[in-house]
Amino acid sequence: MDYSEEVKPKLPEQLADFIEELARGGIKVTALPSGKSDACDFVADTHIGRIWIMDLGGLWEPRLALPGAAYFANAAEWQACLEGRKHNWKAPTLDESINWLTTTLSKGVPTEISAKKLDQMAGFRFRHGKKLVWLASTGIAVALLTLSFGLFWVASVTKNSIAGMNAVACAIIFVIYLFKWGKLMRGLRE
Repeated sequence: MDYSEEVKPKLPEQLADFIEELARGGIKVTALPSGKSDACDFVADTHIGRIWIMDLGGLWEPRLALPGAAYFANAAEWQACLEGRKHNWKAPTLDESINWLTTTLSKGVPTEISAKKLDQMAGFRFRHGKKLVWLASTGIAVALLTLSFGLFWVASVTKNSIAGMNAVACAIIFVIYLFKWGKLMRGLRE
C-alpha cells in the first residue's frame, strides 16, 4: 500500500510534509498496516539506508537502519554515536528526527558514524528498553498504591476527612494509571 491521501489526515503536519518531500525526491514511501485498525507505519528505501517511520500509539518516531544494520536507530542514538557515548535513553522529538533525516539525506552519512557502533546502540535499546519501561511503570504504580494506602491509614487513624479525600483521589489516579499502563504494555508487545 503506497502513501496516499487516506492516511495523510492521521499524520502530524510536519511528518506529512516530510513524507511528501521524500516522494518529491523520488523516494517511494510505502505504508505498512500495523495490526491496529487506524494506524500504519511507513518504510522508505533510500541511498543512506532504510527509513522506518513508526507509530507508537500516536507518537511518531522516524528511525534509520544503515545498510547491513540489524536495528533501526533514532536521532538521539545517532547524536550519541557522533559524540562517542555508549548508550542513550533520550527520546528525540519528531522535529529533531525529521531535521536529522533531512540533513543526513542531503549530506550523506558522516565519517564519524560507525555503522557497527550505531547498530550496537540501537540493539541495546531494543533489547533493554521494554524492561526499563516496565520497571519504571511498576515503580510508579507501587508508589501510587503505597501513597493511597498511607493516606487511607492516616484518614482512619486521625478521622481527617481531607486525608480521606486525598486517598480517594490517589486511588482514582492509581486506577487510571493502571489502565494507561496496560494500554502502553499491550502496545509495546505488538
